[in-house]
Amino acid sequence: MTEADAALASQLEAMKRRRRELRELREAEEAQILRSLRDINGRRAASEMAMAEATAVAASPRAASRASEASLPAGSDARDYNARRLERQRAKEPQLRSDLQALQRRRQVLEQQRLALNRRLEELATGEKARVAELADRIDRRQADSARGLRRQMELAARREEKVDDVDRANRAVQDALAGAELSRQPSTSYHAESILNEISSLRQFYIANGGADAQTLKRMTDMMNEALELERIKNDRQPWRREKEEAQKRRQAALLDAENRRLYEDLQALQERNREVMRAFANTEAADAAPSARSFGGFGGPAGGTGGFGAATAQFGNPPPAAAAATPRQLPEFQPWRQAPQPIGRRSKNGRA
Repeated sequence: MTEADAALASQLEAMKRRRRELRELREAEEAQILRSLRDINGRRAASEMAMAEATAVAASPRAASRASEASLPAGSDARDYNARRLERQRAKEPQLRSDLQALQRRRQVLEQQRLALNRRLEELATGEKARVAELADRIDRRQADSARGLRRQMELAARREEKVDDVDRANRAVQDALAGAELSRQPSTSYHAESILNEISSLRQFYIANGGADAQTLKRMTDMMNEALELERIKNDRQPWRREKEEAQKRRQAALLDAENRRLYEDLQALQERNREVMRAFANTEAADAAPSARSFGGFGGPAGGTGGFGAATAQFGNPPPAAAAATPRQLPEFQPWRQAPQPIGRRSKNGRA
């Protein structure tokens, strides 16, 4: 059921509910009118009866005597009371008559509304029947179109299967003729079973989405998907030499990567060793440069180049021997690694040579 059908059904239910409410309201108003009429008639009958009794009492001496004996008002007073009561009731009659006319008009309006609702319901029922017939016709046409499209897709799938079988037979013939020899050639474009499987699955989903529910057709599609899976498995099993070739290529690539990693590790170790040598030479040269400068000033409070002074230092920090103190930086070793650019490490080739 579409949204339009649901809206139409809800509108129909609302109209039925409104019709029921109007009918209940009309029945309640009719009951109220009947009760009012019964009350009016009862009051009128009671008033007429009282008037008749008063008239009879006034006309009959015996009744008058009885009334006087029972301490009832005199006949003239009873007549006046009944007359006033009758006048009040007659004064209320126009209002009651107008109320009754208003109720009758309201009843006519409700009856007209009921007739209009009946006509609207009949129109809706007729339109709903026409709409249902149109929807049924549209669904039939859509199912027919889906069935025709499905037949065309199945024919195309069958043709593709035949082409795949032809390609498989040709590949088997070539493999048997080559007898396992590997030829360097460009890979040819082949039709894979996976594409057939995807197309069959898409076709099945399209068929179900368009309202297809034929059990035989769905079973046929399932069988075709199973056949495509089996075809893919067979094609993978028919080419073991390709898998062996790929595995051998992967092993060669892994060996090359391992050799490259070892070479880089050796280069890194050599570079670290060279840096350590440079730092040791730099430290030795710094120590040799600092020794003559300390000798030239002696200890604290001693003469330059002397051995005295307060707190005479050792040969390394303040009072070296006279022969060492006479040395100059030019007489130190010429090796100064921080002034020499490090030699670049040559890139080794795959055979280990620089």
